[in-house]
Amino acid sequence: MPIGPPGNQQSYYDFPGTGQIFSSARDLVIFLAACLDGGTADPQLREALRMTQREMFHVSQQFGQAMAWENVDVNGVSIVDKPAGLNNASAYIGLVPARKIGVLLLANRGDFPHEIAHYRILPALARL
Repeated sequence: MPIGPPGNQQSYYDFPGTGQIFSSARDLVIFLAACLDGGTADPQLREALRMTQREMFHVSQQFGQAMAWENVDVNGVSIVDKPAGLNNASAYIGLVPARKIGVLLLANRGDFPHEIAHYRILPALARL
């Protein structure tokens, strides 16, 4: 059963220009490819994408915060990722930039569907 109409914030974060972003799987795959591909045609776009992934400060031994991403060390594998979602949908995009590997996950529920990709799938793929 749908929870709220499109655009319903479902959150106390109600700042202009923020809130739910609706995107297709195709849009997200294009974005994922651009984040992993060092040969992106536009050099300014390539640098802007890299800049958003650079860690700005360490949160803990395992976690760091970048401009738009979280940097995580999972058993020696450096992952750049972003879980997101509300109670009606979730999305996860995870990258292992050193190996040019990425995972995109879309789910109809907002709990924690990203954890399997974050802690299991990406580290396993990075070790192949």
